[in-house]
Amino acid sequence: MKDVTHIPDTGPQTFEDLKAEFGKSLMMPEFGDPEALFMENIQFINSQNVLFLEGELAYSLTVNSFAAISFKEFAERQSGMGLFSNNFTDRPVADSKGVLE
Repeated sequence: MKDVTHIPDTGPQTFEDLKAEFGKSLMMPEFGDPEALFMENIQFINSQNVLFLEGELAYSLTVNSFAAISFKEFAERQSGMGLFSNNFTDRPVADSKGVLE
């Protein structure tokens, strides 16, 4: 079990506190309700931190200026490549450079 004397600082727990802490650097969603997205994200952050405190995870999470947008929107905005792809079902294309022996 983790040392519970070191409870991670998760940051703001309300949307109003989030706006107060991050101000103009707060990323707001292009679509959707930022307060609802924040509440979804804070629930995820807090649930992961419970697992950290129980020793199930080796990391803790905290609120940052991206807490009011979805992961999909974060990926589309920040990666420069659109949404991340986790399609691991595609097989590599064979080439004609030789045969492994």
